[in-house]
Amino acid sequence: MRAFFVLSGFAITAALQQTYRFDADRFFTNRLLRLLPLYYAVSAVTFVVLALRPLQSSAFHHLWADANAFDMLSNVIVLPLDTGAVRFSLTPPAWSLAVELMMYAVLWLRVARSARNAWIAVAIGAAYHVGCYVLEASWEQRYFPLPSALLSFSLGAAAYFAWRSGWRVPKACLGWLCLAWTTNLVLAAWMSPQGYVSDAGYYLGTLLCVPLICGLASVTGSAAWRRLDRSCGEVAYPVLLGHWIVAFVVSQAFPAFGTRGFALTIVATPAIFGVATALAWLNGVLIDPLRHAVREDCVRCARGAVSSASVHQLARRETIGSP
Repeated sequence: MRAFFVLSGFAITAALQQTYRFDADRFFTNRLLRLLPLYYAVSAVTFVVLALRPLQSSAFHHLWADANAFDMLSNVIVLPLDTGAVRFSLTPPAWSLAVELMMYAVLWLRVARSARNAWIAVAIGAAYHVGCYVLEASWEQRYFPLPSALLSFSLGAAAYFAWRSGWRVPKACLGWLCLAWTTNLVLAAWMSPQGYVSDAGYYLGTLLCVPLICGLASVTGSAAWRRLDRSCGEVAYPVLLGHWIVAFVVSQAFPAFGTRGFALTIVATPAIFGVATALAWLNGVLIDPLRHAVREDCVRCARGAVSSASVHQLARRETIGSP
């Protein structure tokens, strides 16, 4: 998830700087259209499934048990889901959605406006993590809340400004960076003790993302590669939102594969990607045209502002140069 947060910090800073020019109305409209319709669709389906299989679902995931009114309201308005106070979540990964939405505001408000602001945010984010160690805070406090994510998002923003100023990672290094990041991921998942996962591996993986993303930002692939990249990007978000509920439905349909483990993963993965592809297609038909209209309107406004400024500058020069 930290790799995604660094990437998001880079991409959203680029969008604010180059496309939206910090136009809050168009930027937040586009982002909400990107995130919320799919979230509410998956949450609605999950609500129905959990109502039909309450005991089985609560045994499958601890966040599907003992809902109260506050929890249900939090699932509707999304933002409190990162606080740790919510014990019920229709869509378990929604805590990251809450962090993402709040970080959009932080990036728009200050962090994405200059390299200096981005590096100040990096320092603040690092200080939070150091403070967690000094105070012996739990792993959850270093991973889930908004302040913990500030380090990753601001590193992404700082990477964008470094990239824009001309800092480039040699293409020959990209393969080694990918190998280092993947090796760290494998070590954390399969070979290392829990302490490595939550300490050195956690921070090393975050830092490795910075040069890797800067390097990949300069790579231009073929048209076919770009289409594949775009398709994977469209499917990734529905996979994140829906993998728990799809896996649960598969486990109920095929109880012989159990509720956890390699066998269920093998059986559920095609279903997860199939459902995600369908959701991405529906989103592309129903929602993406609205998002594209907002973005194109913003681009036209930016071009108009540039044209107006050029005309004004030319007129000023002619006025100054006239006798």
